[in-house]
Amino acid sequence: MQIGSGNTQINVFAAAHPVAQSGYLHQVRTIAPEMLLGREEELAELADFCTRPDAGDYLWWRAKAWAGKSALLSWFVLNPPPRTRIVSFFITARLAAQDDREAFLDVVIEQLATLLGEPVSPYLTAATRAAHMWQLLDAAAAACRQREQRLVLVVDGLDEDRGAIAHSIAALLPTRPVAGMRIVVAGRHDPPLPSDVPIGHPLRDPGVERTLKESPYAQIVRNDAERELKRLLRGTTAEQDLLGLVTAAGGGLSGRDLAELTGRLEWEIEEVLGAVAGRMFAWRPAPAPAPAPAPGSSGQVAVRGVYMLGHEELQQIAVRFLGERRLTEYRERLHTWADRYRAGHWPAHTSGYLFRGYFRLLHADGDLTRMIACALDEARHERMRDAGGGDDAALAEITTTQDAILDRGDPGLDLRAMTLFAVRRDSLAQRNTNIPVGLPAVWALLGRPAHAAAMARSIPSPERRARALGALSEALAECDAGNRPPSRTDDTAHDAGNRPPSRTDDTAHDAGDVAHEAESVARTIINPELRASALAAVARVVARIGDADRARHLAREAEALALTVTHPELKDSVLRMVREVNEADRTGDLGREAEGMPMNHVGTYKRAHDLRRIAHAWPPADDVDRAEAQARSRSIEKDTEVRAMVLTATARMAARTNAVDRAGRLAREAEAVARTGTDLYRRQLAEAAHALAAGLARVGEVDRAVTVARTIPGQAMGFEQARALEEVAQIVARTGDVDRALAVIRTIHRSTPMELARVARALAEEGHTAAETVAGTITDRTEHPLDRQFQAEGLAQVAEALAGAGDVAAAGRLAGVAESRARALPPTNLCAQENAMTAVARAVARMGQADRAEELTREAEAMALRQPGFTQAMALEVVAGTVAKLGDLDHAERLARMITEPGLRASALANVARETAHQGDVDRAERLARTVADPRWQAWGLTGVAEAMAEAGDFDSAELVAREVEMMAGDAINPGPRARARALTSVAEVMARGGNIDRAESMVRTIPDPDRQAWALTALARHAGKTRARPLIAWALRLGPWHAAADVLAVLQPDVLTVIADDLLA
Repeated sequence: MQIGSGNTQINVFAAAHPVAQSGYLHQVRTIAPEMLLGREEELAELADFCTRPDAGDYLWWRAKAWAGKSALLSWFVLNPPPRTRIVSFFITARLAAQDDREAFLDVVIEQLATLLGEPVSPYLTAATRAAHMWQLLDAAAAACRQREQRLVLVVDGLDEDRGAIAHSIAALLPTRPVAGMRIVVAGRHDPPLPSDVPIGHPLRDPGVERTLKESPYAQIVRNDAERELKRLLRGTTAEQDLLGLVTAAGGGLSGRDLAELTGRLEWEIEEVLGAVAGRMFAWRPAPAPAPAPAPGSSGQVAVRGVYMLGHEELQQIAVRFLGERRLTEYRERLHTWADRYRAGHWPAHTSGYLFRGYFRLLHADGDLTRMIACALDEARHERMRDAGGGDDAALAEITTTQDAILDRGDPGLDLRAMTLFAVRRDSLAQRNTNIPVGLPAVWALLGRPAHAAAMARSIPSPERRARALGALSEALAECDAGNRPPSRTDDTAHDAGNRPPSRTDDTAHDAGDVAHEAESVARTIINPELRASALAAVARVVARIGDADRARHLAREAEALALTVTHPELKDSVLRMVREVNEADRTGDLGREAEGMPMNHVGTYKRAHDLRRIAHAWPPADDVDRAEAQARSRSIEKDTEVRAMVLTATARMAARTNAVDRAGRLAREAEAVARTGTDLYRRQLAEAAHALAAGLARVGEVDRAVTVARTIPGQAMGFEQARALEEVAQIVARTGDVDRALAVIRTIHRSTPMELARVARALAEEGHTAAETVAGTITDRTEHPLDRQFQAEGLAQVAEALAGAGDVAAAGRLAGVAESRARALPPTNLCAQENAMTAVARAVARMGQADRAEELTREAEAMALRQPGFTQAMALEVVAGTVAKLGDLDHAERLARMITEPGLRASALANVARETAHQGDVDRAERLARTVADPRWQAWGLTGVAEAMAEAGDFDSAELVAREVEMMAGDAINPGPRARARALTSVAEVMARGGNIDRAESMVRTIPDPDRQAWALTALARHAGKTRARPLIAWALRLGPWHAAADVLAVLQPDVLTVIADDLLA
């Protein structure tokens, strides 16, 4: 966006995050019995409670230990009544980190976000998690009601809550559930309800309690298990080791894991555990894809399961008997085992426990050193993504570890680790931006629906994520219907043994569930144009999978939104999709990709055109060779987005012709190409590299700073490389090293006089006498037609800086040269002449020559009025800003109101209002700012008013205006996180400069958007001492992109910038 007469450009690129994908049902399966006997009456009561309209909000089952509470509720969660959606949490110490408030919040938030089709924000903190969960509960209940379903929250084991003394899970349960939500809890009669559960909470009503009668089957199991436990505790060394390792690990170890840990053969382990598994240990299928065969094995991998103790009481007895010393020894054995796999870079046969349960164990033990090592291990995260298809588990580890560091506080606040975590988190969040929307569907056709769902949910853009889920839904329906082409006989075909396997992975939803998820995601899109497009795409999918009524409803909704769309091409695209809801698909896979491309810049228009051109010439459905040739065409080899999409369409064609190996190879290639990055992804990396280069320059690493800056692609990134090198040169210039600063400028591929001017201005502001000499070299640059204009403007800016530094004589000399250059500009380029003349006027005014400055602005005004149409509007905007700076506010306002172009008039009025405020007339400035029609520019004007109020010490009024601006900007069309938070941040900065850092931080902490709060915290840290700045920067790194804090890190933690640079340049 462009702000002010100086045309300051601010680029904001915020990383988006993948949608949540909860795997908690895997954990529920480790708790549930293989068969539930004798509970028909209780299951009927639960079903009645959850479905009957007048059944009340809460049901609390209470009973003694071993009555069968967990068995009943886990079975119920896995077998819910029709038209219910269940979110659950089972409080237990048998699994690591599953028995306190934080675990409850993490697990429930993830499930709710999955239900809503939203990402789990990696920026939630201990102070915001509870409120966020309540918000998600309300939204999920409302979404279920809209789908004619009911949300049910199930919480088992209230008596086992480890944090109940201070902050209990029970206190987090809603007092007034909304939208018909029902809540089922279970626990023993003792201990009593925690004291933090408020008076009037439904759990304090005896009417919600039910006594669960003891299950005779559970009592038999209890007796056998306790007898077996006592035998194992006094058994052989092997038996005690198995018990100790399972207890210490918190569950989740397989027979092969235990064999490796004990040095025994796997069959021996299975023999010992198999004898007692039904009584002492619970055996359940592993919750993730089985590891690859170990080296030297037969290559056959059996269906593996994992072991945990069969009941909470058994866990507690085992912990007491083994004692802390022996448990520590067993944990050390687990750590040594994990270290071996880490040293081997986590090979394909790595135990699944090391990717799931091990980190939970470290968290539960508070082992921060090992948590940091795991959460920063890139190879480990890559293997986790290969197994699960997404990055959500890695992101969760990073944020959990950052929270653990923050909980330690100073002096143990590890800014180095916090920064490296933020770098890794940003990288993970950004790399899924380019996944083609049809690629997850290909993996579903190839028999990997869980991988497909994880990939679809990892796409950060809600509009593209909705399309990907829609395509996935259609592919799942195709698989379920068995609608596959027969095998071919040519060399691309495979025999029946190579056909995609049937969909047996129970982690994937069915087609209808995924279509509902796609609809939920589409409804989260704020932009009405993109929401209309996404809803139309979902409607078309819903029609194809057989839900005609729902499809028509969605199509009508999309059509109503489309009629409000102003962009003609997007409007036509949406209306075309609406028409096709009940028709055959005429678009094809590539056509859908083209429809899904937002029409917001020239490059995207070209890509959509290329896709449509390729789609028009797309071969018949069985000609995979010709399709692959299209994918490898030289015309698209440099456009990674289009090439990934065409490879995806080819892979889908191969899958449908049963060329499974070929389809898998093409799908993997499409994903690899997609992950090389979009323009947006490259811009995000360019902005980060720019910040890194500037930070390195600040710590004296100038050569490395230049090298980092030159890793940024040139013109393709909007001249970001040139801007980075220019900033490095300015930083060097401020140290007085003029020769080196000029050497950096000379490395810019196509520099202009403005780069030299800004270096000279930096020298002038620091009082260096070389400023005039450097400015004198500006006139040597005449390679480009714009150089003459830049010479005049650049010289005037340096003159203004010299005047401000007190060197009026040098300023006068440069101003004279600038004026001569301005008058020498060609008369056909009057707009450039007018810009240069106003720049000279500002410099002359700074020198104290008010009359001469007024003459120059009057001359510039006359030039502007001779301009036609839009050019005149641009010129008058600049003149009005200069006149305001010179103090003639009435005339400046008149000039601004003369502008006929609405956007430029709004910009000019906002800038006049800001200047009025800073000259002391705050009331007039506020009145003027409120007359601006464009809400974005009105917000900009009022931000200046708030800043002036704060400068005058009226903090209360300043905060009120800033909060009003925050609300206004939030309603505007995506001005970017920093722009939306500018008012609050600006006022807080004024407070911080005046030493009122505590109030400033309190105000900034109320900014709801994490990215915006991160930028604001960094702004405060610049004005705080080192001790105060460290926690501010730590929180900024927890909440937002790492490079927001790069300049402050150069002061607080300079070594980490070198580490990041080494990684970038490796």
